[in-house]
Amino acid sequence: MLMAAEGRRAGPEPRALEPGGREWAHVEALRDELRELRDELAGLVRGVNVGLVDGSARDGYRVSRRELVAVNEKVKSVLGIELRLAEGLKAELEAQSGDYLKIDGAEASRLGLPLTVNSGAQEWRATVGILL
Repeated sequence: MLMAAEGRRAGPEPRALEPGGREWAHVEALRDELRELRDELAGLVRGVNVGLVDGSARDGYRVSRRELVAVNEKVKSVLGIELRLAEGLKAELEAQSGDYLKIDGAEASRLGLPLTVNSGAQEWRATVGILL
């Protein structure tokens, strides 16, 4: 049964497209749209603030080193980019060895972190943490 299914093809036979033709232009337009969407997705993913445990812009934040490094490595392996937060904290990640990084208000502002970490974000992070 499997051999019979392998022998059948769905749709027309593939053929080469001619540059400059209507179909060629359509494929190029689709390719360009996919590139734009990929770039938009990469920008959105880069901006995710992974690892924020608690804090505020006034008091500073605690960032989970383990969570930030783990997610950043996954993003690098899949998309080939680094999270903006990991990129901004690269020196601290290399210099400090504790479980958490403490970021003061000025550093938080430089990194573009939100004003506070609310309970909704903490609940979401805990749920996603299970999936990581």
